[in-house]
Amino acid sequence: YNDVSQSWKSTTYMARAEYRPSTEVLLYLLYAEGFKPGIIEDGRALDGVFSGVEDPAFEGALQALIEQNNSSDEQLRAYVEPETSQNVELGFKLNLLNSAMTLNGALFHTRYLDLQVSGVAVDPDGIETVSSTNAATATIQGLELEFNWASRHYGRLGGFMSLLDAHYDKFLGVDNDFPRYGQTWNPSANNPSIPDLMDFSGNQLKQAPKFSLGLNYSRRLALNESGLALTPRLEVRYSDEVFFNEANRVERSGQLLDNRTGLWVADPNGAAVDIDRQPAYWLWGAGLKLEAPAGGWWVELYAKNLTDEQVRYDVQSPDATSPEFYLAPPRAFGLNLGLAFN
Repeated sequence: YNDVSQSWKSTTYMARAEYRPSTEVLLYLLYAEGFKPGIIEDGRALDGVFSGVEDPAFEGALQALIEQNNSSDEQLRAYVEPETSQNVELGFKLNLLNSAMTLNGALFHTRYLDLQVSGVAVDPDGIETVSSTNAATATIQGLELEFNWASRHYGRLGGFMSLLDAHYDKFLGVDNDFPRYGQTWNPSANNPSIPDLMDFSGNQLKQAPKFSLGLNYSRRLALNESGLALTPRLEVRYSDEVFFNEANRVERSGQLLDNRTGLWVADPNGAAVDIDRQPAYWLWGAGLKLEAPAGGWWVELYAKNLTDEQVRYDVQSPDATSPEFYLAPPRAFGLNLGLAFN
């Protein structure tokens, strides 16, 4: 029954201090707060046998259900509290080589409170349901660098690099895909009333590689004096491993640890590797662009994922005999055409 009445509001602050020791150098310090409103979810069903909507028993049960859906009890309410964050960033912006190169960098630290996470929750009747919850606090911190260099003689070179530490500081929840066997990969939360409750604290956040980088290079080549030009392009990207689930499961050994009995049992679907993660990978791309004089038209032949790397970006069924994933596009070739109208 959906009859939740909640409202949220917040005043967030941001402050930024800048210092320019020269026209080519900018240093800054940033503090910013974030706010994400709460989530209204489906309430529980109204159970019972009533003669009609005017039945006093029905009215009483309905009112009790509405109060339950709007209560502050995390196990009863039908809403999720807001998520907040605090971010501190120390960075620089450099203008080098007579403005031919820019180099930007930042150290950052972000702290999330009441992080909203979707997963399996346990209601008072012990029934596991998929819902959102304020299950975690988390910290994301790291270093980011980005540069661009343009040279008349050597072309254009750009890239980025990211070092990331993103982990759950405190997160208690049920393993979405292996509710009864979560202790196979993570420690118990030691809650006797909810034996399937796991402790994911310290695990890596979903879709958060510890290291990633990218490079791209292009050079414009004049083919004749009238302005016809050819621009070859090459790009590469690297990503460290990423997880698709807060449980950070890497593989199935063929044995599962029962949360309730403490005994190892055979996995009916057998062993499997990389059941909810994408291992580290490289992606290569290239292009060749032909431009007419004065930019009147252009045609570009491009290629993506040149090595035909199989890249997963999410998991559908890590518990299957052969886990199923959502895949990024395979190797692809294409042609782009452009025409300018004055």
